[in-house]
Amino acid sequence: MSSESTNPANLGMVAYADGSFRRGLAGWGVHAYVYTAGALDHARGEKQLPTLTGYKEVNISESCKVLTYVEAYATVEGRKATNNVAELQGVIEAFELAKAADVQKLLVYTDSQYVQQNLFRSIPKWVKNDWIKPDGSPVANREYWEQLITVKEDWLSAGRNLDIEWIKGHAGHRGNEAADGLALLGSAYKTEKKLIMYDDVVQANKLEPSNPLLQRSRLLFDASAALPESEGNYYCMYSLGRAHTYGHKQTDNALDKIAKTDLILGRRLAEATFSILKTRERDQYLEELMENHRQDHPMAYSQPVILRLDNVLAPNMRKYYMEHGRAGFAKLKNIQATVAPDDTLISKTLSPPKQAYEAVKLFGVMKQQLDDYCNGTIGKSVQVIDITKDLYAIHQEGKKKPVNKLHATITNNTPLIEIPAMVNGVEIKLKLVLGLDIPVRNTLARIAESEPKVSVLVVASGPLCYSFTTIVDTSEGILIYNCPYTQFILKQ
Repeated sequence: MSSESTNPANLGMVAYADGSFRRGLAGWGVHAYVYTAGALDHARGEKQLPTLTGYKEVNISESCKVLTYVEAYATVEGRKATNNVAELQGVIEAFELAKAADVQKLLVYTDSQYVQQNLFRSIPKWVKNDWIKPDGSPVANREYWEQLITVKEDWLSAGRNLDIEWIKGHAGHRGNEAADGLALLGSAYKTEKKLIMYDDVVQANKLEPSNPLLQRSRLLFDASAALPESEGNYYCMYSLGRAHTYGHKQTDNALDKIAKTDLILGRRLAEATFSILKTRERDQYLEELMENHRQDHPMAYSQPVILRLDNVLAPNMRKYYMEHGRAGFAKLKNIQATVAPDDTLISKTLSPPKQAYEAVKLFGVMKQQLDDYCNGTIGKSVQVIDITKDLYAIHQEGKKKPVNKLHATITNNTPLIEIPAMVNGVEIKLKLVLGLDIPVRNTLARIAESEPKVSVLVVASGPLCYSFTTIVDTSEGILIYNCPYTQFILKQ
C-alpha cells in the first residue's frame, strides 16, 4: 500500500452510532470504517458496499478502499442513563475513534432524531439561555451535550471535515444494523469499553462448519449425566415441532417465552422425535456454548441443559459469536438462561428437571441401540433393513466422476416415503415420515456425497406390534433417529 494512500490528508471515516436501553442498562455501539482513495479489491458477496458516504448498493467500482473496520461498545455509566444518553454517548465515541485513526474527514450516521435535530437546531438556543428551555425547565442530559459540543468544536477547529446525518433505524442499513447490535451488547450487561479492529469483513479465525447431521430444527439436549461411560462424541437432540410454543400467550414478552421453554418438555413428550449423533470429532462451537452455560449457571452441572440449535447454528449467530465470544451473551440468572442481546435464546437449564429426566431415559435406550449397531452386537430379535437404495442412486454425468444423489422424487413437499420390506416373512410397507422417522429432505440431500448408508432397525414390542429406528451412517458421523412411539401392526 502506497504511503500516499495512507497519508492522513487522504483518510476519512464513516461511523454509525447507536444506543440501546434494556432492563435498566444503557449501552452505546459504533461501527465504522477508515477509507482512502480507490475501490475494494473484492466484495465477498456483500450486498451493500462501503463508499465515501456510507454503505450503498453499488458496483464495486463505486466503492471506497477500506483500510480498517472499527467497532466499539460499552455500558453507559451512571444510574440516570437512558436511551437518549446512550445515543449521545455513541456519537461522542465516534469522534474519539476518528481522532485515534487520525483521519481528516468524518461522516457520522445516527438513527436518533433527538441527537441530530437538537445538535443543529436547539443547541445554540440552549447555550444562549444558559441551558434553560423556553418553558423554564433545565435541558436534560446537559453534561453529555456539553461533551458532544466540545468534541465537535475540537474537530472543526483543527480544520477537519465533519458531517452528521440521520438514518432510519431498523431499515436494513448495514452500518446501522451493525451499530445496533453493538449497542445491544452494551445494554445486555455491564461492560467496560470494548474495541474490535479488523482488516476484512470475513475474519481468518472462522469456526469450522457444524456437522450436517446436526438438525437445526432441534434442541441440543445435554444428557451427559445419563451417558457416564460413553466413548465418543454424542449429541442428543429432540424436536417438539409446534409444541415449541406450548404455554405461550399473546401477552407474553420475549423473557416470558424464554422462561416457558422447559414447559414443553414432558407435557408433549409423546409427540417428540429424538436423535443421537455420534461424531468422529467434537463440535468446538457447540462444546464452547455448552461450557459457557455451565460456567454462567453452576446449577447446570446437575440439571439437564438445552441449546437452541435453530438459533446457534444460524450463520449470523455463528459470526456474532466469532466476533464477540462469550462476552456477547447476557446471563438471565433468575431463569438460568443465556441469550443474545436481542433476547434470542442460546441455552437454558431445564427446571424443574423431573420431566426432563424422562427424556434422559429415552436417550439412554437409544444410545445403547446406537452402540450395539456400531459394535455389531445387535441381537437376533432386531431386524436390520438396508434402505439406502430407496433414498439414493449413483448418477453418471458424461465423463465426470459418478456422484451419489438423493432421488428426485423426494422433494421438500414429500410428507413420507413408503418402502417395501419383509418383516418375519410378512411383506409390508414401512411408512417413514420425513422429519419424524428419518431426517428432513434437505439433510438427506446434504449428506449424499458422504456415501451414506441408511438402515431401519425393526424391533418387536409385542406379539404383532413392532417399533423401528433409523440409522444414518456417514463419514461425518452416525445418527440414530426416531420417534419412540412410532409403531406398526403386523397383519397376519
